[in-house]
Amino acid sequence: MSAIVQARPVDRVEAPSGGERFAWIGLVALAAAVRAARIGEPPLDPGEAARALEAWTLWHEGRVAYAGGPLMTNLLSLVFGLFSAGDGQARLVSVVAGVGTVAAAWWLRPGLGRLGAWCAAALLAACPALVVASRTATPAVLVACCALLTATCGYRFAREQDGRWLTGAVSSALLGLAADPSFTVVIGSLALALAVAEGDRLAHPLWWAAMRRGASRAIGIALLLAVVVDTRFLMNPNGLGAGLFDPLWAWSVDVVRGGGLVAPIMLLLVDGGAFALAMIGLATFRSYPRTAGLLGTWLLVSTVVATVMRQPDLRYLVQPLIPAALLGGLGLGRLLETLRARGSARSTVFGLVGLVPLLAAGFQINAGLRSGQDPWASGGLVMLVGLLIVALAAINWLPRAELGSAAATFTLIVVTLWTITTGSRLVEARGGPRAHLLDAAVLTDDIDAVREEARKWLRADPGGTIRVDPSLRPLVAWSLRDVPTAIFDGSAAQASGPRLLAEPAAGADLRTRRVIVGYAAERRTLDLSPARVWRWVIGRASLVEVRPYAILVVQSAGG
Repeated sequence: MSAIVQARPVDRVEAPSGGERFAWIGLVALAAAVRAARIGEPPLDPGEAARALEAWTLWHEGRVAYAGGPLMTNLLSLVFGLFSAGDGQARLVSVVAGVGTVAAAWWLRPGLGRLGAWCAAALLAACPALVVASRTATPAVLVACCALLTATCGYRFAREQDGRWLTGAVSSALLGLAADPSFTVVIGSLALALAVAEGDRLAHPLWWAAMRRGASRAIGIALLLAVVVDTRFLMNPNGLGAGLFDPLWAWSVDVVRGGGLVAPIMLLLVDGGAFALAMIGLATFRSYPRTAGLLGTWLLVSTVVATVMRQPDLRYLVQPLIPAALLGGLGLGRLLETLRARGSARSTVFGLVGLVPLLAAGFQINAGLRSGQDPWASGGLVMLVGLLIVALAAINWLPRAELGSAAATFTLIVVTLWTITTGSRLVEARGGPRAHLLDAAVLTDDIDAVREEARKWLRADPGGTIRVDPSLRPLVAWSLRDVPTAIFDGSAAQASGPRLLAEPAAGADLRTRRVIVGYAAERRTLDLSPARVWRWVIGRASLVEVRPYAILVVQSAGG
């Protein structure tokens, strides 16, 4: 896009050095390792299982009715064909998209600078929400990846006026629409941010002539790619409507009233460090006026849009995190340059000492909450007075040139600790009833015990019928995909023989076992009060109420 052009269109990107290449390769490899480690754990949650079952059905039957965008379903069906079906395989597409989101920042080096682009990639790699999305079979990470690729290719086209970048931008946009209807909101936010940030400059853009020359070719290639991907090589034609036309209005069902501050607060909880660095990145406005201007506008617009969408929803929460990470890359780069130029042992010590008031305030708040008192005023006073004392001591004992280095050290430590804390909470919530923040249901390893029980029944009586309560379909349909004798029957509770029930309707002549296979987060119980948030951060308490998923395994007493 023309908004982040810092050089003339004829300029070319300077070739990266060996050290720069090594730094990028190491970062991408680390991002891949974090996203792929133990990817099969925990078992697929009901939402993931529905997408995986859709892809499994498509691979085995050749046709399927898409519940959402066709992109993930079609790609997963190919993955299942290549590697067999499983929980880990169902998340491979998300892993690749998550790594691609990190790597895409490479092409933003002309706009963000070498260090800024690498720092932006580091923030994308460490973003807790993107890490969780990359380890989940959800279209949220595909939306994030396509959003970044669309913006990146658009920027490079405006800068270099090369038709290949225009083709990449249009193709990424169409793939984003195929990923999920929420990508329509991304396109609207990008267009509005560009119009606000650029204003009159759009009346006579430098890239207009190049766009007129290459538009037909770019649109043709992008449409061909979209048709192939949406229909899975023309094998499932109904994917064309689900991937090209339905997204234009399907996103509107997620618009709600009265969302208010839920989205901004959750964004700060999920990745407050990136937003803090983004505010520092705005200070680079003199060095990157149009870059900082557009990214800041995009961040503001996407955050405002998120407030009117249904929350919590990972698909919409990740959208403001993209411009926040890019702008935060400029801020992180500035902090690192400050440390390199003016850092010293003394400034590092003062940066570490700045953590003492935060720890003291934390102990004060914990003590107040345990005793049932309101600790926020006293805790805030302890923190404010402590930071003021540390700041006055630094002003008196440090040379003026090292004050910025001490502040940079303190900021980096706080951002790192916050990112690690929120990331660990979100990942932990994927495997149990604690630390829930996002609206996500989770299944535990006990679902495998139910699957093994059903397979044991199948081996014992291959011609028999395993009746399953239809209300359990979201929980067990994926696990029982290869158990042909399992049928969903509304009269399962009254039938005889082995069966899986949602309610303990068992008689004296039956042998039963009640298994808790997971937990569901109740969206309506989301509590973002200071005390609840503090307990989430410190004590791993959940911000939403969770209810257990119970399955009653029933068979004859002599079975």
